[in-house]
Amino acid sequence: MSEVWESAAYDQTALLVLLALADQANDRGACWPAVSTLAGRARCSERHVRAIFKVLEADGWLAIEHRSGRASLYTVTPPTPEPQFRGEVSSPLNPSSGVNWGSGVNPSSATPEPQFRTPLNPSSPRTIKEPSRNRQSASNDSEEFIEWWSAYPRKVGKGAARKAYKTAVKKAGSPALLAAIRDQAPRLMAKGAEFCPHPATWLNGERWADETEAPETPARSQVYERDMRPFEGDPDDVEAWSEHRRAERERIWRERGEIA
Repeated sequence: MSEVWESAAYDQTALLVLLALADQANDRGACWPAVSTLAGRARCSERHVRAIFKVLEADGWLAIEHRSGRASLYTVTPPTPEPQFRGEVSSPLNPSSGVNWGSGVNPSSATPEPQFRTPLNPSSPRTIKEPSRNRQSASNDSEEFIEWWSAYPRKVGKGAARKAYKTAVKKAGSPALLAAIRDQAPRLMAKGAEFCPHPATWLNGERWADETEAPETPARSQVYERDMRPFEGDPDDVEAWSEHRRAERERIWRERGEIA
């Protein structure tokens, strides 16, 4: 674990994951904790832990062995530091090695130049961004607009509708806009899609405030006295007689399929 503290150049979350692995590792650096356990110790999501695994593997800090039917085996492997060269190589060739200096061999080319790699700078740790849990659409549409757009029966002019919605929602609020279009949608499409206004037109015209039209009462056939059952109550009870006639009319219309 001391090597992780001294050498690992990562941001807080990645460093916590690496320290959690090192804390559970045995003398060989091996351990097999659950991803959920590491996520709990690092205070991040399991998805973030898996993203960190990829970076640690690429940097040589971690080796993962996926085992069928068993927990994955994680081995913390601190990268071996590369040799740091200081100054110039004093003797590119050893004269005692038998090289004929007069044979045209260029001493400066006999030894290849060392390849230097810039070591990790602990003062500038790597930052691993956690994957977003709430991905937004490319247009950054709000959830309220998406729900309203889904309810609107005619899908045309989304760009204009998006702009008009931002203005309308300040006037009426998203719940009112959604409730209005759900209530009006059947009527707007009653004569066909070509007669349904564009979404932006509906919003700009403040159509959410339209009064709901009363449904037309379907025509019913004439009911004659001979079609009704005779009234068996008190002939002087006018209210009972009127209720009897009303009930009989409804019964007859129901039998004719004119009302439900």
